[in-house]
Amino acid sequence: MKYHKPMLNFKSICFGLGLFALTFPFSLSAKEVMTWAVLDFPPVYILDGAFKGKGFHQKYMRHFQKLFPEYEHETLVAKDPRIQQLMREKKRVCYNASIWSEEWAKVAHKSLIFVIVPAHGIVTRKAVYEKHFQENQMISLKQLLQTPEIKFGYAEGRSYGPINMPLIEQYKSDTTYIYKGKSVSRNLLKMLLSQRIHATVEYPWLIAFDLRELGQDFQQIKILQISELGDNQFIWSPLACTKNEWGQQVIERVNAYLLNALPTEEWRGIFEEWLDADSIPHYRQGYKKVILGQLKE
Repeated sequence: MKYHKPMLNFKSICFGLGLFALTFPFSLSAKEVMTWAVLDFPPVYILDGAFKGKGFHQKYMRHFQKLFPEYEHETLVAKDPRIQQLMREKKRVCYNASIWSEEWAKVAHKSLIFVIVPAHGIVTRKAVYEKHFQENQMISLKQLLQTPEIKFGYAEGRSYGPINMPLIEQYKSDTTYIYKGKSVSRNLLKMLLSQRIHATVEYPWLIAFDLRELGQDFQQIKILQISELGDNQFIWSPLACTKNEWGQQVIERVNAYLLNALPTEEWRGIFEEWLDADSIPHYRQGYKKVILGQLKE
């Protein structure tokens, strides 16, 4: 009996290649991985809940990721020491919520500053504000702490920064409420809304998130700048990527994009979504000075 070799035609070859690609998809089109570090700290990054994925740094990150279609993008939940260690190991890592410092400069290249966020502010009810602060948008934390009618609340073990914390420690009184539980900002805000305290110190954007989680808005709440902070009213962030040739190339591509993106209302609005209406004029002044000012240098 004679056996005949099957004839392979063009269609059968294409079918076989297609089946192979479906069975082993990564063997034909594998991409290198680019890791984006994220912080579990809403609303910087919101990793779960009703507002999942809507953190302001998550939105910035998605803009950056679109600039690198040649990579497979993954996220890694980590804190600063872990991120910096990966950068020391020369992994392909970027992090867009860094607060730039000498420690970051040792391990990362940085982009243009692409966002500023307000530093701590004094949080109070509008009724208290109208009675005691005479329509000032900036007040002295020391003066507030020395006002007998104001019951101030803060959290034990929480740092409020190198300027605010010494003032709180020095001028707290017998009427000062010291909170000793979890969910610090949320629970102090609840106490404020229920009139158990008159004022506290917190990041305005964190208050905005807590209000949304509670199903409320800024109708009852007023946020004031702290005069003792002086020129330190904002915290700024660049994109940080591993300090090697790869990281430098990433930063160069990002900077080219930011030159056009930073002056737009759309880009500025990503963060403004987390501000109360009264804070926006001050924010825009800072944005013009810091963000747009660097473009003229």
